[in-house]
Amino acid sequence: KAKRASPGDQRRLDRYRQRLALEFPAEKLTAMGLQVASLSQEGLGQDLWEEARVRHEEIQTLLKKALAHCP
Repeated sequence: KAKRASPGDQRRLDRYRQRLALEFPAEKLTAMGLQVASLSQEGLGQDLWEEARVRHEEIQTLLKKALAHCP
């Protein structure tokens, strides 16, 4: 069983979530994806972009799960 997070843990997790949203808002991610797609060489940077996008989603999911354990 997972224990409940403390209020301090919750504040820290909220700050991480907010920082992620501020540094990588959906609009910025979309623009970055379009830039990668417009590169002249086929596939240049596409793998790296896809990995970054997947990691971003994973981090968001982990933060949401962790926050679910907060009071």
